[in-house]
Amino acid sequence: MIETMRQWGTACLQYGEQRWKRWREAHPELLRWGRKAYILLAWVLIPLAILAWIFIPQARQAMVQFLWSYYLLWQFWFLARSKTMTWTGTAPFFCGGCMADRPLISLDHLLHSWPVC
Repeated sequence: MIETMRQWGTACLQYGEQRWKRWREAHPELLRWGRKAYILLAWVLIPLAILAWIFIPQARQAMVQFLWSYYLLWQFWFLARSKTMTWTGTAPFFCGGCMADRPLISLDHLLHSWPVC
């Protein structure tokens, strides 16, 4: 059964890859414009993010949390590269943390944002 599921999953991924390749070949101009729009949007949003970090306290808190998470991820990557830990064991740990953390943060925000009468 697992072999059948693996074959089905592989076939689906290969079909999606072939379809994406055909679409890219059929729409090169759209991809070129999309890439340019993405670059322009990134350059517009970088100063906006910097201004948000300067003037909005919640954005500063979120940035600090992001930087600590990035630092922790970098440390685990370094440990995996030094063969102390395997990256295949570490990556699911982070994915599981993200999947479990987001609903808890949303619930905490929901509970603490209600006005107290």
